[in-house]
Amino acid sequence: PEARDLAGETGLEDLVALGRGAALALGNDTGPMHLLAVAGAPALVLFSGASDPALCAPRGPRVAVLREPDLADLPVDVVRERLDALLAQTGTRLTQYSF
Repeated sequence: PEARDLAGETGLEDLVALGRGAALALGNDTGPMHLLAVAGAPALVLFSGASDPALCAPRGPRVAVLREPDLADLPVDVVRERLDALLAQTGTRLTQYSF
């Protein structure tokens, strides 16, 4: 309920500012996810078979990667488990999140 969709309302500078204060960033391998990760947001980045995270994933202690040849086949439970592990690892606390 506290989430806000900012699609189409932000520029690159805004993404960096948002990343500095974000509790969590989740998305596929895109430039905005790289910016959010660089800004310090705990980030779970999803990769399909179209790109190789060993070559182009964001790096950092607060970044996790999931890869599935077709992201449509990535189970939500797997994403949720990885998010929980990332949040625990980074010490980030969220009261609630849902898909």
